[in-house]
Amino acid sequence: MKQLVVIILTAMVLQACQIEKSKKTTFTYPPEWESQEAVWVAWSDDPSHPDANAFLLEVVGELTSHIKVNMVVVNDSIKRHVTTRMKTMNIPMDSVSFYNHFDTILWMRDPGPFFVKDGDGNLGIADFKWKAYNWFKVYRGINYVDSLPQIVANVDGYGDYFAKQLRLNVEKQSTTYAEGGALEVNGNGSMMAVEEMALDRNEGKTLQEIEKDFLATFGKTNMLWLKRSIFTDLSIKGPQVENYFGGGANGHIDEFCRFVNDSTVLLGEISEEEALSNPLSRLDREALEENYNYILGQKQPNGKPWNIKRIPMPNLDILSREVVLTEETEWAETFFEKGFKICDTLKNYPASSYLNFLITNGAVLGAKYWKPGLPEAIKVSDDQAAKVLQELFPNRKIIQLDAITLNWHGGGIHCVTQQEPKLSKK
Repeated sequence: MKQLVVIILTAMVLQACQIEKSKKTTFTYPPEWESQEAVWVAWSDDPSHPDANAFLLEVVGELTSHIKVNMVVVNDSIKRHVTTRMKTMNIPMDSVSFYNHFDTILWMRDPGPFFVKDGDGNLGIADFKWKAYNWFKVYRGINYVDSLPQIVANVDGYGDYFAKQLRLNVEKQSTTYAEGGALEVNGNGSMMAVEEMALDRNEGKTLQEIEKDFLATFGKTNMLWLKRSIFTDLSIKGPQVENYFGGGANGHIDEFCRFVNDSTVLLGEISEEEALSNPLSRLDREALEENYNYILGQKQPNGKPWNIKRIPMPNLDILSREVVLTEETEWAETFFEKGFKICDTLKNYPASSYLNFLITNGAVLGAKYWKPGLPEAIKVSDDQAAKVLQELFPNRKIIQLDAITLNWHGGGIHCVTQQEPKLSKK
């Protein structure tokens, strides 16, 4: 009899463990087009970002018409400064909440936290390990942990910090390095990332190992591996071709390819004519078309082909600027290592893109670039981009902001925002 009781109790414990295990695996990172509770942003305490912070307030001003904004600041002194500026812009303060963190980084999406939810209406946090885009390794050739300023080195604590602040559990702490802008998800269990980015961040791991952890961390089941990034986002490694250089995020998919619903992928496009105008656009076109053919050959989890929609990429020739190399030029030593000399002319381009947009409640915040004095061609591409987005999101307002300020710092509107999903309690 006692043996039977032990067997029954053991079975009950195992069943309870299985139920608990099942609960833990139900957390998933939802797509942006689902209802949101708030959008998170961070006020940069980097002294080189005053113009980016000013643009961030424009983003906040637009967001507060649609959703609550949570802003991370270093301390109460910065909070008072930001509050004063918001009031001068007539931003409704009842739509903005502040959270203090000892470090802040402008690019809120990249280090996390990533808000996940389960089917029972519970919110949690998932977190990847943070390697700052592998920037110091690829650019300086030195150990990033020993070299990054404290502002970035401590961002690994974002997940745990916000979990404590919001009284949430860290449902999945990944052992894999990644950034939010490098990962795309939809609602049918699919994820999308760039293969070369994943391997670059995770030396010593196979793609299969990385994929397993990516899917487990975000609660997904299907992976699309784009083979390579556009070259304009790899420029963190220095000039990619001839004298063209920029400052991208080293392989972020949100610069050129996005999920826009459960069955559709939006991919950047460069015309043959534009590809002939400069070598960098030619290389970007080759990468985009290679990715187009890859997606064309893949299937959704239901076995159907993916719908692929195209959207223009901004014209690099129009938006780039010339820089004469001097000893004081930023990253000068890298150019010297690559054979450039004092007084050489470089072509500096921004991380411009129409795909670095944020989807939120009732709106899509995207980029525009035309202003008086620029060629009409850029206005045409602005309008084309707006038209594509409106077709894809007919029930949302398309809001285009002049994102060039952020682009010169290496990112865009999507990079400085992170959505928190709205929960429906059962």
